[in-house]
Amino acid sequence: MRVKMVILVLLFWTGAGVSGILTAQSERGRSGITLNDRKEVQRLRGLYSRGLMVETLKESLADENNERFVRIKPEIMFLEWLVNRQQDNAAESTRILREFLSQFPHNALGADMCFADAQNLRYQGNQAAAKQELHRIIQDYPDTIAAHNAHFLYLELSLQ
Repeated sequence: MRVKMVILVLLFWTGAGVSGILTAQSERGRSGITLNDRKEVQRLRGLYSRGLMVETLKESLADENNERFVRIKPEIMFLEWLVNRQQDNAAESTRILREFLSQFPHNALGADMCFADAQNLRYQGNQAAAKQELHRIIQDYPDTIAAHNAHFLYLELSLQ
């Protein structure tokens, strides 16, 4: 069950069907994203894509605390969350998700994180909690791909 969720998130992260982590959705309402910021996100993505989880986490934690990369903190935190989920560190990934949502409540990456969480709840058999999370995505992130997908999954769960 967890494998399906990781594959879905991995498809997002590797850019299958999405142009990359710095998409128009994640940049909406944000200014000042520089070429160096984009290069750093690409570098971190490269580490992750090569399966270098320890290095990815170490570098992203260093970047998160570096004032030079304050503009890409949502992308850095997303990566930290993703690595922790892949390493089955549920407590840390949940902590990162909560912190992300409190710091960046309107960032589209939060919708993707919540959607993966809802799918995980669904695979664990907790349909009610999954529906609640999907409803929140639809309400809080209406113009995102995750909200579009949440509509369909919510309907599917409602028909069961």
